[in-house]
Amino acid sequence: NGNGEKSETDKFKKFLGSLGVYPDDHIIVEGYADFEPRHGHYDRYTLQGFVAYKADKYRAGAMYARQTRQNGTDTQGGNKANVVLNVVSAFAYAAVSPKVNIFGRLDHTFDPNPDATKIAYIPFASNAKSTFAVAGVDFAPVENVHLIPNAEIIAYSVDKGTKPVTDVIARVTFAWQWK
Repeated sequence: NGNGEKSETDKFKKFLGSLGVYPDDHIIVEGYADFEPRHGHYDRYTLQGFVAYKADKYRAGAMYARQTRQNGTDTQGGNKANVVLNVVSAFAYAAVSPKVNIFGRLDHTFDPNPDATKIAYIPFASNAKSTFAVAGVDFAPVENVHLIPNAEIIAYSVDKGTKPVTDVIARVTFAWQWK
């Protein structure tokens, strides 16, 4: 309903649709669209395309998304200019050995995201274009147990003469799958 991990806050519902095409066992092509009505003139709609290749020991893919956000009305009752956000993302994963996998992802926003500071799990600067990268190693010492050290980097473009500081985050994820 557009509220992320929070409870519903209004009567509006988000509508979405996705269509996937799988021409063979290795290729995935998907399209996605959504419309999120909001109170006033703040509706949002998103278009997204995704393509990927998967094999036994590796997979890679790319995504492009465009979101248009209505920006309310001005003091004379006319609509303000929409905010348009564009992002491209690419990822890769490879099995190095039966117990070790490597992965990486790169996202680039072509527009500053005005809500970037509200992202719960990793806030971004909202006043500049950003490039996000994550890379790591997935160790599986025993079946169903994974130790995944990884690094996340967020670099920013210069905006109006200033450039936000690059963020570097080191993480270690421990995952245990119960079966």
